[in-house]
Amino acid sequence: MGLGNTAPTMAVGNSMGDYQMLGYLSDSVPEGGLSMVINHDDPVRECAYEDEELLEKAREKGWLVISMKNDFKRLFSTGVKRLKGSCQSRKRSLTETVIRD
Repeated sequence: MGLGNTAPTMAVGNSMGDYQMLGYLSDSVPEGGLSMVINHDDPVRECAYEDEELLEKAREKGWLVISMKNDFKRLFSTGVKRLKGSCQSRKRSLTETVIRD
């Protein structure tokens, strides 16, 4: 949400759990705001879990879709490695799925 009586100007989400927030912004702000969807589509550098339903709705509404595979130069800071088997459950927190050297 924005500060005071101002409307939000930007929203970022990566799952259908974020759909209402993204939709509120694009539907209620006169200029449409900036609704962005992060697409977790890079199985080499992180746990890939694309939310096809959200991606389809983003295309329909004209929201910006950001690909982790194609648009991110670096996903984690230097020294962070994915643990073997850590992508089995995307519900694990980041601290449970990566280690630092």
